[in-house]
Amino acid sequence: MLDMTLEQGHQVFLKALAGNNFSIESIRAYNADITQFVEFLKSVRVDWNNPKKIQRLDIVEFMNRLSGMKRTGTTRARKLASLRHFLKFLKENDVIAGNPAETITRARKEEKDPAVLFKNEYKALLFEAQGNRRDYAILLTFLKSGIRESELAALQIEDVDFDHDVLTVREGKGKKERTIPLMPELKTALQRYAGEREQQRNIVDVETFFLARNGTSLNPSSIRKLVRKY
Repeated sequence: MLDMTLEQGHQVFLKALAGNNFSIESIRAYNADITQFVEFLKSVRVDWNNPKKIQRLDIVEFMNRLSGMKRTGTTRARKLASLRHFLKFLKENDVIAGNPAETITRARKEEKDPAVLFKNEYKALLFEAQGNRRDYAILLTFLKSGIRESELAALQIEDVDFDHDVLTVREGKGKKERTIPLMPELKTALQRYAGEREQQRNIVDVETFFLARNGTSLNPSSIRKLVRKY
């Protein structure tokens, strides 16, 4: 068996994810979930940094702690999946003998109605942003294409094809490429922003389509705040 502390295993696992082309957002999520589990172990065990000491009961109690913190079934299921992947990695690399998370049943996800906008809300949202070509184009891209925030943040100039009326998404879930037809309303909004973008003098990330005011790429967090504002 390979001698490695839990913290060392954590860092090696994150590097392995990056080496396997996991997205930055996915790696951040894994890191947050594992860090939370490690912090839990620190609070209940003296030998928390020894991965060989992790037992099935530790994970069950961690899930119970999350439940007591009113975390949703969806959140708990995701965190369990992160731990399974992490501990499977440690097992495959001979750090631990078995995966103690393997037989734990994931929490049931709550049934929720999908969040939708009524027609008047849809129009009101766009009306609020009509004075800002970039924000208007971002909101309309979400509404017309179903693109994810991380995918929108990763859009490159070459991905927006006005000649063939196609939007190419290259940074989607699982790194799969897909194309989305550009409807006339969306095409017009993107063209107007593209014309404004050409006049921006402080561009840093020259290949990125949607830019922040300082000329750098927008990150998913910034896009989330933008949508919440409207």
